[in-house]
Formats: sequence, structure tokens, C-alpha cells
Amino acid sequence: MDGDNDDISQVIFTLHDSFKPQSFVKNMAEFATKQTSFGAFTAAKVQVRLSDNSIHEIDYPLNFSSNGGWTNYSVPLHRSHPSFYNVRQLPLPTDLTFGVELELTTGDYGLDGVADIINDTSGHECDVDYDRSRDATPYWRVTTDSSVHCGGFHGECQAFELVSPILRGGKGLQELHSVLQAVNRMGVHADNPTAGFHVHVGVGHLSLEQLKKVCQSFVKYEEAFDMMVPRSRRDNEYCMSNRFSGRLGDLTNKQANDAIAHCQDMDELHELMNPDNSKHYKLSLMPVASGRQPTV
Repeated sequence: MDGDNDDISQVIFTLHDSFKPQSFVKNMAEFATKQTSFGAFTAAKVQVRLSDNSIHEIDYPLNFSSNGGWTNYSVPLHRSHPSFYNVRQLPLPTDLTFGVELELTTGDYGLDGVADIINDTSGHECDVDYDRSRDATPYWRVTTDSSVHCGGFHGECQAFELVSPILRGGKGLQELHSVLQAVNRMGVHADNPTAGFHVHVGVGHLSLEQLKKVCQSFVKYEEAFDMMVPRSRRDNEYCMSNRFSGRLGDLTNKQANDAIAHCQDMDELHELMNPDNSKHYKLSLMPVASGRQPTV
């Protein structure tokens, strides 16, 4: 499709009914899908949702020649009302690494059943990790998590933690989206207050001065981050405030910013941001400060 990718909110590719799943959803560029077929079919249906909230459905003929092929389509975009505008998504640097640990509860599938569903519907490899390994793997892992509880919330259910491999840039974000779509098909209990998630972002390429700027920004905007999560995930014993804990809690915003700037080494920065060497802060420096892995 010609034009600006920022004008596209979502593209859904619906293929032959021999595909499981039959539809593949893309919410960010590149808006493309690559699949392998063992049956013959000649067309795919493509649904395009634009930033003005209009939906356009296209019957896309497939070209099986050795050189491939493409067809150009034009669809109207109306910007008559400012509420239609999407917030521009900035592209993630391709060298940005991150990983997620998702604490979830769902139907009583068993760990093997959860892994099978992710394998079958996301297009990404997933296995069960009964040993709760701390080492990164090139595939997704399903494991147990004693902090996540079902009783009293949903009766019989399966509590588990879903751990990603190291993800990179926009493609990593798209992979995460595909896996979350597979998880949602299982009927995840989104309102379980014992469930949460952790995001690890690679910072091995950052200097101490750059890490201090990360900390300054988080302390300044911590309450904005809080607005993205349920109240049960704010300031509990597993995700304590950086801004209002320890020495920073007694300082003004300007004084907190200066205190971070004056840290002379990683140990001092770690103690200021994570008092008592606890890992249970919203922004935890423990992985990089301990040398275990270069992430926050």
C-alpha cells in the first residue's frame, strides 16, 4: 500500500481455512505476513483499518510465479476530525533488546497445554521449563510461579509465568504481540491482582551517565507510568516506588534529580534507586548492578 505507514492502524490477513489460525493480525509495520501452504488457494482477504477508523476489505489475488508479484490499491483516508488521529508510534531501534516475564492465570490447561497452544497458534516456539532456569533461551518458556494464585478469584485455573527469549526492536514487539494473541485465545483472567509482569530492557551499551538519565526520567514520570497499570500493581511490596522510597522520598523533584546526577558509581546509584538492595522496585537496577545481566 502506498502512503505513510502511520496512517494504518491495523491489517488483518485472512487466508485459506486450512490455516490454523486462519487470520493473522498486524498492528505495526511491517504490515505483512509470510506463511507456508500445503493446499491450493488463489486469494487472501486483507482488512485494512486506517487512522480515521475506516475499514477497507480487499480480495488480494496471490501470485505464484517465481518472481512473485504485487497489486496496488487505493483507499480513501479522511482526517475530518482530530479524534481520529493516532499517536505516532516511534520506530524501535533494531539493536534495542528486551524481554518480558508475564504472570498469568487462565483455564485449567496444564503447563504443557499452555505451551502447545502458544506453539500451535502464535508461530513461535514455546516449551515448558520445570526447572525455572534463569538462563535466557532462544524460545518462549512456560513455568510455575508461586506468587500467582487462583484460589478465591477464579476457582480451578492454571497459574503460570510466560518468559520470552531476548527480543529485538520492532520485530520483537511484533513477536510479543503474536504470542499475546495466542494467550488471549485461552481466556486469560485479566483481573487477577496477584498477576503482573516484568520488562527487562538491555542497557549494556549505556554509560553510567546515560543510566543516570534513565533513572532521572523514571523518577520524574513514575506517576505517569502508574497510570498504565491497575491500582493493585502500584506501591505494593513487589513493586515499590523509586520516587518515594529511601532518601529520594524526602527530596523535591529538583533535589532528587540532582542526587541522581551526583552518584559517582553504579553501587551508589543502585543504593539510591533501590534502597536496602531490594529487587522489588518499579525500576530495578539489581541485574546490571550485580553483574548478573546487563538489563534494568
